[in-house]
Amino acid sequence: MKKLALFTSLALLLFVASAFSQELKGTSGNFTAKIEKSYDVSPGGNLTVKKVVGDFTIKGWSKNVVEITQNIKIKSYTRGEAEEIYRRVLASYDVYGNKVRIEGDYNGNRIRNDFIINVPEKFNVEVGTSGGNINLSAVEGEIGLSTSGGDIDVMDTAGRVKANTSGGDLKFSSVSGPVKASTSGGDIDLVDIFGEGTFSTSGGDITLRNATNRVRVSTSGGSIKVASVSAELNANTSGGNIDIRDISGDCSVST
Repeated sequence: MKKLALFTSLALLLFVASAFSQELKGTSGNFTAKIEKSYDVSPGGNLTVKKVVGDFTIKGWSKNVVEITQNIKIKSYTRGEAEEIYRRVLASYDVYGNKVRIEGDYNGNRIRNDFIINVPEKFNVEVGTSGGNINLSAVEGEIGLSTSGGDIDVMDTAGRVKANTSGGDLKFSSVSGPVKASTSGGDIDLVDIFGEGTFSTSGGDITLRNATNRVRVSTSGGSIKVASVSAELNANTSGGNIDIRDISGDCSVST
């Protein structure tokens, strides 16, 4: 009986190793793989991503399902090492009730990810990446987005949004919830801002077109262009020009 149990365990390990090997493609130096996950959830749940290096495209859809496609690139000189990194990637997924969590624990210099994620239209999303772009659209909920080296693009959202990038541009369009967003070194492009918003950049330009709620924009080293605002506007720049047209609300400007 012990021999049978040992044989079964060994066979299982060989099967798992073979599965990893088959899922990894490529040769020494560059390997690729794809992970596909699908979780049944309810509206109002949470998607949380932390410590993962890569780009994210997140969209709301009509299904009560979180669907994730993760395309992976691994830099490794041996297949065995690449398989070990791949195992750790698989272990980074965690589901508890109505919460889906992805948390990386591997060396970001060795791996690059490209995520495509669909979530229910009413869902809370928190994504933190240290080196990629974030695109989010058609989601209503509490939203938190942060990246150290990429752009953030938010479109067609409702609910509170907080966004920060240390080295990229910010773009918001058709957002109806309150927004607070900042970038340390990029431009900010705003179109159809229907909720109250505060936007700041330390070293870029700001463009705002069409706002119906109070908006504050500030830049330490760039110019500001504003057109078609029917609510209170506060615009400040320490080192650039301000061009404002078609404003029907209270306006405060400083340069």
